[in-house]
Amino acid sequence: MAERRVSPALILTTMAVIGPAQVLARVLWFTIGRNVRPSIVGMVITTAFPASVLVLMCAGTSPALLIAFAVVYGGANGMMTILRGTIVQDVMWTEGYGAVSGLLSMPSNIAKGIAPISAAAIWTASGNYVAVEWTVLMVSLVSAVAFILAIRFTSGKKFGEHQANFE
Repeated sequence: MAERRVSPALILTTMAVIGPAQVLARVLWFTIGRNVRPSIVGMVITTAFPASVLVLMCAGTSPALLIAFAVVYGGANGMMTILRGTIVQDVMWTEGYGAVSGLLSMPSNIAKGIAPISAAAIWTASGNYVAVEWTVLMVSLVSAVAFILAIRFTSGKKFGEHQANFE
């Protein structure tokens, strides 16, 4: 945002909106969406991430679009925390829940660890932040497609039931 000459006050405001958006999204899930399957909520969440990147890429210096980015990104990020805790039970199985959940969170944790260094390297190589935004968009699209395909593969059955069909 600084590269686009967004004012420091607007940058801080945009970043400050992310936290409350996370909390609001969690409250909405617990009140309105509590009867919706986590796999459905997950499809919304995983598509919200690339949508938020698109909004950010198009925002320029528009306060309304920057706040919209923060609301969509913050909301998706807030619900992702809950989704990680519920999706394994919804789609797969409950036995060994901790180990499976830990294994599924490993790629995300690795990505979060290398993201700052990767973004800096991309920014240094390209000379601007646009390449970083495109990279984040592509990674978030791949993640969304992978999640949706995984849900479609299970077709509403638990993974263990698919295994039993193959035996």
